[in-house]
Amino acid sequence: MEGLMHRVREILQGWVEQNGVPPSVEALPWDAVERVILEEWTNSVHGVVGHAGKEALKDVGIPADSFHVQNPDTLEWLRTHGAELVTDVTEKTKAGIREAVRTAIENEEAPREQAKVIRQLVGLREDQVQQIQRFHDQLVEDGVEGDALDRAMEKRGNRAMQQRAMNIARTETMAASNAGMHQAWDGARRAGYLDASLMEREWIAGTGSARTCEDCEAMDGQRAPIDEPFTTPDGDSIMMPPLHPSCRCVCGLVFKDDETE
Repeated sequence: MEGLMHRVREILQGWVEQNGVPPSVEALPWDAVERVILEEWTNSVHGVVGHAGKEALKDVGIPADSFHVQNPDTLEWLRTHGAELVTDVTEKTKAGIREAVRTAIENEEAPREQAKVIRQLVGLREDQVQQIQRFHDQLVEDGVEGDALDRAMEKRGNRAMQQRAMNIARTETMAASNAGMHQAWDGARRAGYLDASLMEREWIAGTGSARTCEDCEAMDGQRAPIDEPFTTPDGDSIMMPPLHPSCRCVCGLVFKDDETE
């Protein structure tokens, strides 16, 4: 799934190289971008959802072939979550481009230089563009210029793009895995394979790791019925992980009287 953002960037960079600075962010080929996002995401997550769902059923002694990705509820999750991802990635990418254009104009750069800056930064989030602009300003202050400056900016932009791509891939893989488990358990409950009066879900965080945030630590061990949401530290409802980007939390199925000591 890491290829998702790289394909998006290729589309946007190609447009800027051919047309220069866009008259507005909306002038860019967002229809093509959205198609690529949905295509890459769909191709990546279908297998993850199916595998996670079947493994979740095998773990509790239920025939794995009783879960199918093509069941209506799972297809609805795929449709809804896919649309949400397209909107989220697109809007954050637009915000990043607006920031890149604003910075180029404020620096009173010539149109050709503006297009070069935008091409380097296209595909990044707004906060990433701001970080790279600070990096640029520091390089200029240190006397870096010309080709050396261009190479440093290109390298930093590529690194930030890779970070964004990996973040999306990790988040969406965990979302698909958790969705597969949840859909399989809920489907088994409705089919009579699982007795919801005996079983419930438990939130499992990677406790003891420096990478685990306070919110995930607080969620660890929380239990909820198979068909009801968990409650976040802020009081919001969430049906399953991930709690945030790059969240590593998962859910497990436990007996109601199997309390952790």
